[in-house]
Amino acid sequence: MVLNIRKGDDAVMKANLKISRAKTNLALTDPFYGSTALELNTIHTDRVPTMATDGYNLLYNDKWVDTITEANVKAVIAHEVEHVLKLHHLRQGDRDHEKWNHACDYNINPRLYEAHFELPPGGLYDSKYANKSAEEIYAVLPDPPKGGQAVNWGLGMCPKGNGPEGKPTPAEMEQMTMDAEQKLVRAIENAEGS
Repeated sequence: MVLNIRKGDDAVMKANLKISRAKTNLALTDPFYGSTALELNTIHTDRVPTMATDGYNLLYNDKWVDTITEANVKAVIAHEVEHVLKLHHLRQGDRDHEKWNHACDYNINPRLYEAHFELPPGGLYDSKYANKSAEEIYAVLPDPPKGGQAVNWGLGMCPKGNGPEGKPTPAEMEQMTMDAEQKLVRAIENAEGS
């Protein structure tokens, strides 16, 4: 994917280079995550404070990427891949978005810590949630404060669609689910083939 970067956007170019190197490193060192990371379009945006995914894109804020190490970027990309492969972006349903994202992060981060990824500070982690599904975690999490605090990094975003209120139609959800499941199959095949 070619990014539309204007002349003078040195910070965006540096962040994009850091992300590209992290994706390549991830593909070489951990093909399970790397194969999916390489499939995600990398898009610079100020709409997210850190990094996020909608299942097809890896969105990033260059100002935040500039504050963390390349090893941290690699870990957050693996975090975003987990959101995609676990279909978190498609399983939210009518749940509160912020609380659902917290539950998903508590579901993801124990696995990444165990795999020795260098996650940046501020991530949600509690060993009591290890081996629990996002749904199980969501059921016991307290509601986040209203007007509350966003997760410091690694957001899962609900995909847009052509249904009411911009949500995906049932047919779009089915296609998105098939796409994510195919990514998971490729990730497993790449991990087994390495």
